[in-house]
Amino acid sequence: MDLKNDGLTMEIIKEALDITYDARCEILDQIMLPAISEPRKEVSKYAPKMLTMHIDPSKIREVIGSGGKVIQKIVADTGAKIDINDDGSIFIAGVDAASCDAAKKCIDDIVFVPEVGALYYGRVVRLMTFGAFVELAPGKDGLVHISKLADHRIEKVEDACKVGDMMWVKVTDIDEKGRVNLSHKDAAEGDQGQGSRRRADQITRSPSCSIPCQLEASGRIVYPDALDERRRLPEAAAAFFRCLQFIVPYFAEVSA
Repeated sequence: MDLKNDGLTMEIIKEALDITYDARCEILDQIMLPAISEPRKEVSKYAPKMLTMHIDPSKIREVIGSGGKVIQKIVADTGAKIDINDDGSIFIAGVDAASCDAAKKCIDDIVFVPEVGALYYGRVVRLMTFGAFVELAPGKDGLVHISKLADHRIEKVEDACKVGDMMWVKVTDIDEKGRVNLSHKDAAEGDQGQGSRRRADQITRSPSCSIPCQLEASGRIVYPDALDERRRLPEAAAAFFRCLQFIVPYFAEVSA
């Protein structure tokens, strides 16, 4: 609005702003609200997306890998852009939600640390005479001693499982060397229907990432309420009118 025009009075300005305000409210009520009555809970899966996460700074080296090989592979497999800060903050950007989620899943799995007392659903990867090794995450497995494979005595490990079998296990101990001890017997006796389950349906292989990943709820973008914006309009208009009371006389003097 050009305030340097001669004859532009406060009444004219106020009338013009009142008209535009009414028109804007009409657009909100008659066009926008019927089209979308409330903010969408999730953006389109095709919209660019950014995720943030935080890991233990001591795990940064594992995520980056020797010469950056690990993080470069994640970027190549998922198509996401990944920035890592020294404090463990990680920013993941991608052309869509799928690429960001795939990259996050890969990182989650790399930094995964089993918790004592938690239940996991893993694959038997190796049999020994004294027990079976169950993979909890890629490169991270634990030992189920033969005495912990069943609730009854067995003579051979092969009597309870074979390579490739999936089984519930409970983490009973992690020694000072980081070796994980598991128990299938204790897991079977526990309540597997409760929230102590960790990886039964949380482990998957992402088609865009060769590393098995841990599924987690992705973050969502929260939009401001359109109605809240409208409620702020009268206050904003009143503030603008107060400013005009000082501005208009000033420009009137200058133009004169």
